[in-house]
Amino acid sequence: MMTKLGKLLVLLNVFLSIGLLAWAFSIFVNRLGYFDSAQGETTTPGQFTRYANEYKRLNDGGTLAQSLYVRAADELATYEQERAFRNYILSILLDEVKKQGMNTALFREFPRDTFDRVARPEYKGLIDVRQYNQGAQFPPRKGLDNTPLEGYGQLQRKLTNLVKDEVDLSTQDEKILQETGELSKQVYDETTKNGLQTELFKLQTILKNLDDESDLLADSLDNWEEQLRTMKIRKQQLAARLAEYQK
Repeated sequence: MMTKLGKLLVLLNVFLSIGLLAWAFSIFVNRLGYFDSAQGETTTPGQFTRYANEYKRLNDGGTLAQSLYVRAADELATYEQERAFRNYILSILLDEVKKQGMNTALFREFPRDTFDRVARPEYKGLIDVRQYNQGAQFPPRKGLDNTPLEGYGQLQRKLTNLVKDEVDLSTQDEKILQETGELSKQVYDETTKNGLQTELFKLQTILKNLDDESDLLADSLDNWEEQLRTMKIRKQQLAARLAEYQK
């Protein structure tokens, strides 16, 4: 038993020795060159030289980044000032069309920014707030129907007028409905069964009776005319006979 254990330990020692030898050989072959080395006319920079170059590159990059940061901070401060001024002017323009008492306020067509489009492309299409003048009246902005866009004050005034007109029309409609109901009762009252319609029916009956009487009287008129003609003839005959007796 001890012999087998000794053989196992010897083999383990051999393997460890070979592994340590390979590791030491690898370190020796791949050892770092901390200093520059020259092979003929070619100079290979060492590790220290590489570290120095990398430090210089990072230092230059940091210096450039710091200078860019300072420049960006200055531009940011300028942009913030311009933004605050632009926001102030735009707030005035919006308040002008949003106030309830501004019955003549219109959306205006303000001139656009004239900054250099190459140097400052972010200002393209924006309102030129530097040309704002409270006394200047720029042309009104047109809507889809080609009419000026009105402010809140005008729209509120028109809405108030429309509501008033609607109330007046509603009152007139109620009055007309009431008058129509009264006229309808005058024409025919369902409760009392009286009205102009009943009188009209009576008048129609009277007219029909008159037509019937007219037909009847027409026949009598013809008889009377015939009798009158006969009487005239008899009168003439009688006058002739009386003339004979007088002779």
